Amino acid sequence: MEIPRSCTWCRCRGKEDGRRLHREQLRLKDEHKAHRTRINALLVTQGIALKVRSDFRKRLEQLTCWDGSALGTDLKAELEREYSRLDLVGFGHTHLVRTASCRDGDAARLTSGAGPSRMSLPRMTAPKEPP
Repeated sequence: MEIPRSCTWCRCRGKEDGRRLHREQLRLKDEHKAHRTRINALLVTQGIALKVRSDFRKRLEQLTCWDGSALGTDLKAELEREYSRLDLVGFGHTHLVRTASCRDGDAARLTSGAGPSRMSLPRMTAPKEPP
């Protein structure tokens, strides 16, 4: 039986499936940016300009507001939670890059040290494994 011409779009399933990883990478990139922006916005409300890096948790303990007073406990807790979400997004991105590399048969790239930083997306810091 011949497939009707109106149903020929179904034949490109493989191409569409291949685009899913890229779309997920873009969503993770947007989510990563949103968490960083949220952390920076919370800090700016207290008069603090701080770059979010891997040592953020350690530096968070030493932060004070613009007037020298300590950060509120609720604000610190919210910053911790937001940074945990940022870590989770970074973990998801790392996992996605490994999945894409293995799927494409590029396993040598995983062992050569050329991981996520070689992708077309901006480099994201590798998070610690969730407990």
